[in-house]
Amino acid sequence: MTADSAPFSATMPAGSAEGQDNRERLLNAAEAVFLENGFQVATMDAIAKAAGCSKKTIYKAFASKEELFFGVLSRGKKAILSLKISDTLPPEEALADFVCRAARYILAPHHIAVERMVLGEYTRNPALMRMAQAEWSQITEFALEIYLRDLGESGQYEFGPPREASHLLMGMAIGAFHHEIQAGMREEIPDEEVSARARRSVEIFLAGTRRA
Repeated sequence: MTADSAPFSATMPAGSAEGQDNRERLLNAAEAVFLENGFQVATMDAIAKAAGCSKKTIYKAFASKEELFFGVLSRGKKAILSLKISDTLPPEEALADFVCRAARYILAPHHIAVERMVLGEYTRNPALMRMAQAEWSQITEFALEIYLRDLGESGQYEFGPPREASHLLMGMAIGAFHHEIQAGMREEIPDEEVSARARRSVEIFLAGTRRA
């Protein structure tokens, strides 16, 4: 049984719609194999079987198993990067809305499973994780960093470095929830609880950084 029952096209250009669809199917198959077996045990044969294609087809899109691994991780980062913050709502509402939408992704069972797999690989293969961290360091600013930088430049707030400020806000809002799920203490957090924590965290964060 393959990851997708539709025929797999090995000839479509990578930039075409079907070529992008093929790439996503390869990433889906690789992610499933990595989650089941871990990076070290996973093989290109197993990934090809899961994707319903040949190894030759995989190598046309990804040069190595490491590149597939980074592709899986980058896809998750891009999902967070794609989140935008409203520029029409008041800061309290815009930030709380963003935190809630980010939390839905970060606290989702699938994302938690990928994180656990990555943490396991960190102890078994530090060199691989150093390579992954180098890849992540190239990622551009998150929407939250940009929003806080611009809001700080308005003169109403003093946040300090935008990246640090964004980490502080997200940590306050969902850090404890994330730890509880990662540690197996809770399976999920109700939306109402996430929303209430987000609103309260944003309120405290803005009150503490507002200029006198």
